[in-house]
Amino acid sequence: MTMHDRKRLCVTCAILLILVWTAVWANDFAVAEQAFEQGLYTIAEVYFRAVLVDQAYRPYAPDAAFYLTRIYANQNEFLPFVNAVNVFLATYDFDERCPHVLSDLLERLCAHGAYRLAYEYATRYNYLLDNDEVLCRIGHGMFEQHDTLWAARVFSQCPIEDTILILQAALSSDKEEKISLFEQVKGIKGIVHTIELLLETGDTISAYDAYCSIDTAVYDPELLCRYAKASLLFDIPKMDAACKHLQTISGYEKKTAYFEALAHGTRERLIIPDNEEECRLFITCLALPALDSDLPEGIDLDSILHGSISLEELDSIRSAFPGIYLIDSIYCEALVREGKVHEAFNVIEPYLGYAQTYHYARCVRGLERYSKKDYAGAVQDILLSQNQGPRAQYALAQANTYLGRDPLKAYEAVLSAHLDSTFRVQVQKEMIKLYFQKGMYAEVVALPNDITAGNDTLQKYYMYSLAHLGNVKKADSLALATFGSIDHVQADHYGAYLLANKAYRTARFLYDSLWSTASPLPPAMYYTWALVPMLQGDIDTALARFKEFIRHGTPDRPYYLSMFKSATIHYLREEFDSAAYYYGEAGKDDSLKLDALQNQLICYKKGAEWKGVIDVAENLLPLLQGETAAEVYFEYGYAQLRYGDFRGAITNFQQALQRVSNPEYFFWLGETYLAKGDFVEALYQYRKIAHLFPADEMWTPTAWYKIGITLEFMEQLDEARKVYQDIIKKRGAADTWGVEAQKRLDLMD
Repeated sequence: MTMHDRKRLCVTCAILLILVWTAVWANDFAVAEQAFEQGLYTIAEVYFRAVLVDQAYRPYAPDAAFYLTRIYANQNEFLPFVNAVNVFLATYDFDERCPHVLSDLLERLCAHGAYRLAYEYATRYNYLLDNDEVLCRIGHGMFEQHDTLWAARVFSQCPIEDTILILQAALSSDKEEKISLFEQVKGIKGIVHTIELLLETGDTISAYDAYCSIDTAVYDPELLCRYAKASLLFDIPKMDAACKHLQTISGYEKKTAYFEALAHGTRERLIIPDNEEECRLFITCLALPALDSDLPEGIDLDSILHGSISLEELDSIRSAFPGIYLIDSIYCEALVREGKVHEAFNVIEPYLGYAQTYHYARCVRGLERYSKKDYAGAVQDILLSQNQGPRAQYALAQANTYLGRDPLKAYEAVLSAHLDSTFRVQVQKEMIKLYFQKGMYAEVVALPNDITAGNDTLQKYYMYSLAHLGNVKKADSLALATFGSIDHVQADHYGAYLLANKAYRTARFLYDSLWSTASPLPPAMYYTWALVPMLQGDIDTALARFKEFIRHGTPDRPYYLSMFKSATIHYLREEFDSAAYYYGEAGKDDSLKLDALQNQLICYKKGAEWKGVIDVAENLLPLLQGETAAEVYFEYGYAQLRYGDFRGAITNFQQALQRVSNPEYFFWLGETYLAKGDFVEALYQYRKIAHLFPADEMWTPTAWYKIGITLEFMEQLDEARKVYQDIIKKRGAADTWGVEAQKRLDLMD
């Protein structure tokens, strides 16, 4: 036998040996698989373990390892199951069944209450999680176990959903942080939680403002019940309406009975409570003192109400019959009319503890606090008294004004009542100021013009409002008759009317005429003088005017608005560096900061200035929430990727995905891991796209192609071939991705 023949014989024997071994192991695997399907788990386990001996050379090893996890799961052998899962996840991290195995493990850990261990696995293999539901469950479990620090950590990584936000607020000890979290909760639910928090912390006024912001109907029974509870403090008729609806819903009958008892002092419908909250309400109702409302014999109420009885006579009757609310309240009201609110409160104070008399007594206390210049106390008491009378509402309006709060609603309540003419005119004058300051010009001119007589400021407000509404002839006529001339402010209000109605040509003539006058114009009018050409499309003239104003102007709102408009013109010209500069300057004004920074980020991105994008994103993110924040986190991450900061990019892509599930975000997170050389993480980000967005025609085929590329990097060439072949099969050989997949196959062969 020649040397060549001996070599051929050795090769042939080696091939035969490999084939025999493969057949042996294949047979063992087939026996094990059949035993598993028949429920013979002990036999299946023995054979699968035999397959795993020297697993690096066994093509059936991944399947055998997977089946072992199923055997222990089906037999509820928890510790062997955990060990088998550890082996499978660590050894076959490219296997498509890894997400299923991890999910099963986490479910079982949660079922055993091992939430911290579940969190460790979820963190270690976060790339295998197709969604964050299991993280939410882990956080809930920790919360229920009062493991608050860990729960807070987990919730910070969960999607921004209402339930998570509410639980995060429950874990926080900072009032402002709680309110910020509730503000992110959609709809009425967040407002109701905010009201309850403010009431718990004693901020009744802010709670009332939040309550008034609810302008839609409440349909959810639990929310409606909590809304009714808040209405008990702020609006009894609304509470009654809510209770009437809740009485028709099973499970809310008792709470509505307690609310009505607290509101009206009636105990007839009280029922034995079923839970802790109902017990608290029940005890509160029972603790209400009863008030005797019967009058003693010999007292004619009509004569007291309608007769001309002096304060001294009323006081004498009170002395003869002490502790009678009807008599005391009539005497109290008489004292209030005389302006003796301190004495009035001394009379009515004992009735603060009774449900039937609480609201009136609190109103009187509010008036007394107003007289002492305790404006915050006055506002709180009058709001909680729910008194809509003109005296109380006028005091409320005045107190709100002193506190820097909006008094308009209270003034409108005053005007809706029957008032003497002097008081009405006084209120109307206040309302002209308020309406004008709020830009409610139609409401200004709806009030009688004669009430402005003798008051130059009010007369100008009236004329300016006419001009702003386009009634320039009447406005100019009144100005000439009253002041002998028409000032620039009135002309500017007419200019605002022209701009609102897109009469740009007339507006430009007006402002050019004003600019050419010798008198210096206010900065806002110089800004409008520059703005009008821009609205006409004459951006060259507009930019020249804005920059002239900027050179000579001082840092105020018109100055920064000019910066903003200059930036916009540069952006339209695709001069992104200049646009970014001017947006940055405009952002120094707080009212423009958000829009200016968002636009500046776009400019830096357009100019591929990645360091600029990073710097702007850092300043912008504290101002944003929800989907808008997700977009900025994505841009931040993309800029860091382009800048070479892979760790920062990964963090910010994950932050974006925590807020919005978006295939583009998953893709670039995968690209970052790929650039970093973390192929397993990259593989699973691409797989998530294919799993979560199967119908997406842009990102899903791209992701499948990248899955093949990643498997090549991992030297899983057989798996990569399968992926490329599937792409060609599903999309066709002529498809763009089919062509690219065939190129990869050709290179591999």
